[in-house]
Amino acid sequence: MKKPTATDYLSTERAIDIVLHRNGRVMRTHTAAGAEWFVIPAGARIKPYDAQQIIRRIDVVPSEDGLFVGHTQTWRARSASDARTITNRSLPGSFKLTNSGN
Repeated sequence: MKKPTATDYLSTERAIDIVLHRNGRVMRTHTAAGAEWFVIPAGARIKPYDAQQIIRRIDVVPSEDGLFVGHTQTWRARSASDARTITNRSLPGSFKLTNSGN
């Protein structure tokens, strides 16, 4: 499997547009090359940093669809009727937010 180049990734702006305005999802999956991030239904790969920025947005919520509780694999735009809140458990392990003020 070849290593992805910069042109193999969807731009941050396009990824946000798909998630927020076109009923898209950010999806984390594991491949032979390791963890990968995609925007679906576009099926386009996004950079891990861009995925982190998108899923930390207040208008993006976890789908709570992981195999184990607290291990979400997809995130989507918050809907008007969505009362769920974002918690540290909603973020992948390496992206957990910490409160350094306490």
